[in-house]
Amino acid sequence: DYVEGLRREIKNLVHLDQQYGGAAAAPVIVQAYKQMRHRVNTSEIRNGLHRDVYSALSEVAEVAGWSLHDSANDSLAEQVNHESLSLARMAGDRSMELFVLQNMSMRAESLGRPHESINVSRLVLGSDRRLSPRLEALFRLRLARSYGLLQADDESRRQLGRAHSLFEDGVRADDPQWSWWVNNAQLCWFEGAVRVDLGMKTESVDFLEQSAHAIPEPRMNFIYRAWVLYGYALNESWSNVDRAIRELISDVGIFQSRLAMVRLGAAVNLIEHGNAPSTIRDLAEALRQRLTNPISRSRSRSAAAGSRASQDPAQQGLVRRGYRWCLKSRCTNVTLRRGEPTWQKGMPSRLASVCVRTCCCVTSTAGYCSSTRRTSRIGICPVEWRK
Repeated sequence: DYVEGLRREIKNLVHLDQQYGGAAAAPVIVQAYKQMRHRVNTSEIRNGLHRDVYSALSEVAEVAGWSLHDSANDSLAEQVNHESLSLARMAGDRSMELFVLQNMSMRAESLGRPHESINVSRLVLGSDRRLSPRLEALFRLRLARSYGLLQADDESRRQLGRAHSLFEDGVRADDPQWSWWVNNAQLCWFEGAVRVDLGMKTESVDFLEQSAHAIPEPRMNFIYRAWVLYGYALNESWSNVDRAIRELISDVGIFQSRLAMVRLGAAVNLIEHGNAPSTIRDLAEALRQRLTNPISRSRSRSAAAGSRASQDPAQQGLVRRGYRWCLKSRCTNVTLRRGEPTWQKGMPSRLASVCVRTCCCVTSTAGYCSSTRRTSRIGICPVEWRK
């Protein structure tokens, strides 16, 4: 029962990380890991359960290490990864050991240490002849990306081709449970990222777009969309940049991911140093402001943001003012009481989805919502809605 409880808790922690990103989830996950570790180290484990308990504890540490990496807490991430690796080896859990080694290779690669990443991947590939095709493909994708960062064009392409061939073998019964995320979306992202590293910027975009369309998990979808924006900016595809920023900007702060923020910041730098039109530069500046302060403003500050709408560069070029919505039902079929702001015009008749900038809605007005058939608080959005 205790081990099953640990496994259920792991699923909850993974879900938390996927929904909100490492910066938001890491403190909770690390605290959960510390509590579980303390419980294990201060209790007598029943005979026959030692391997299962230490394996589960290793998995909790793995989740914590990944979340810490995504929250930019690199020193603690490295420490927890090593603890996870040690626990997996104590439990004799080779599957979890491979998972942690993969994470260590990924961390080194993303932190600009490609040689370290190559060494970890080569260690696994050279010491374990029983890897399933899916796992071997994953480590060869890591090699392809690391060699791409080193501009080793031929070796990067060779590893990418080998990974493709292995990936086509499909899923096997002996694939570890954690390998569910080694899928077509991952493969497309590696294809795109390697091409970015090798200077093949035009070819990279299709693969990056495919990766974003193929991934349903919220936080990774946000990261992949950040890469798509980066690909558009590299190619100076300004109409696509315009669309991508408008779609991404409201999610900044909802998904608190270092991996996404770094890529979005790199995209903004490309736009600011490129030949972008002034409207695109304004959008990039708005995105930079959100990256600097990603946490959504409180309601008390929202009203102030609405009053400053005409001075906000984020709203210049976006303005299609006058959309109103019920905060309870999200319906836009509302009627305001007297005292309606003079700049308010029109009212769409159907449901609206997410506002381009969630922090700018004025919420101090009351009105009647025909969906709930009652008086409700009405949001007034001074910028355009994304349908």
